Amino acid sequence: MAGGDGGSREGVQWPEPIQRVQKLAASSLDALPEKYVRPASHRAPLNAPLANLPVIDLSGLADPRTHSSTVQQIGDACTEWGIFHAINHGIPLSLIHRVQQVSKELFDLPYEEKEVYANKPGLPVGYGSHLGASNSGTMDWSDYFFHQLRPSTSYDADSWPAKPAAYRETVAEYGKQVYSLMRMLLLAVAENLRVDFSSVEEAFGGKDGFRLGFRINYYPPCPQPALALGVSSHSDPGVLTALLQDEVGGLQVRKDGTWYSVGTTQDALVVNVADQLEIFSNGRYNSVEHQVFPNTNRVRMSWATFLGPALDSVVSPAQQLVDQQHPPLYEGSLYREYISNVFKKGNNGKSYVRSHSLNKSASTMC
Repeated sequence: MAGGDGGSREGVQWPEPIQRVQKLAASSLDALPEKYVRPASHRAPLNAPLANLPVIDLSGLADPRTHSSTVQQIGDACTEWGIFHAINHGIPLSLIHRVQQVSKELFDLPYEEKEVYANKPGLPVGYGSHLGASNSGTMDWSDYFFHQLRPSTSYDADSWPAKPAAYRETVAEYGKQVYSLMRMLLLAVAENLRVDFSSVEEAFGGKDGFRLGFRINYYPPCPQPALALGVSSHSDPGVLTALLQDEVGGLQVRKDGTWYSVGTTQDALVVNVADQLEIFSNGRYNSVEHQVFPNTNRVRMSWATFLGPALDSVVSPAQQLVDQQHPPLYEGSLYREYISNVFKKGNNGKSYVRSHSLNKSASTMC
C-alpha cells in the first residue's frame, strides 16, 4: 500500500464525490457498482498459488552465532521476492493487539464522526477512500486512515481522531517500535549490500531525515469480489514497508509475471522492499508489486507502516554498487516529486520506478 505525503495541492478536487466503501457495503448490495468493476485484464486471479515466501526469525540478528546467516536470509529475500514474513521481530504482542483493537473501534464509529477527519486530494493524512487526485478510473474497494508519524507536521495534527481515547497514544507507540525495527533491518541491508550504513542514511535524508507513515486499511465484504480489487496493483514508493495483517488474508504479490497469494502468520509482520531501496541497491533488490483481493463475507483489516526518505532526498544507486561491470540502472529520483506523482495519478503497477530506469526497454519486462 502506497504511503508518504505529496505536499499541499491547493485547489485540487477529487474527480468525483467520495463515497465511503464501508457505508456502501452496509447497504446490502446485490451487485458491485460499476465504478468498482475492474476490466477483465486487471482482475485478480481467483485461484492464485500460495507464495512460498521466506519466514525470517529476526531474533537471529542479535545472536552472534546466527547474525550472518540472518543477514543473508534478508538479502536473499529482498533479491528474489522483495518481501518476507518477519517473526520474533521484537514488537510486543500486547501492543500489536491494542493497535488492532483501537483501529476496529475507530472504524465502528458513526460516519459523521469519521468524516471530520476526511483527507484532501494529494494529502493522504486522515480518513480516505481514494488515492490519485486525478485518477478518475476504477475505484478500490477499501477505506483507510493515514497518519504521518515522522516528522510531525502541522497539517497532520487535525487528522488524529479524538476517539477511541487511547488511539493516538497506541498508534504513536507502535510507530516508534516499528521505526526501531526498520532501522535494524536497514543495518542488515547495508551489511548485505556491503555499503556503509552512513551511506544508507545519507541517501535517504540523514539520520533524522527518515519519514514514517502509518495506514489502517479497511476492506468491507464485497458482493462480487472477482470483479473488484481492495487495492489495485502497485509497488510502494518509499524504502521499506512493514505490514500487519489480520487472519482474513487477501494480499497478492507478483513475481515473474505470476500472481501469488500471501498467507497470514499470526502476529508476524510482512516486510517488503519499496521503490527507493530498489533504486539505491541498483536493482539488486526488487520492490514487490502487490494488490489486495477482497472477501465476500468478512471484513479484512491491515496495518501498513511506511519508511520513506526525506522529501528533498535525491535517491540514486549507491556509489559502492556501481562500477564498470555494474553500471547505474536508474537515474536520480527526487522523492518529493516521486511521491507527489503517486498521489496525483494513483496506483499503477511498477510504472513509477520503471520510469526512472536508464534502460526503458528492459524495465518494461520487469
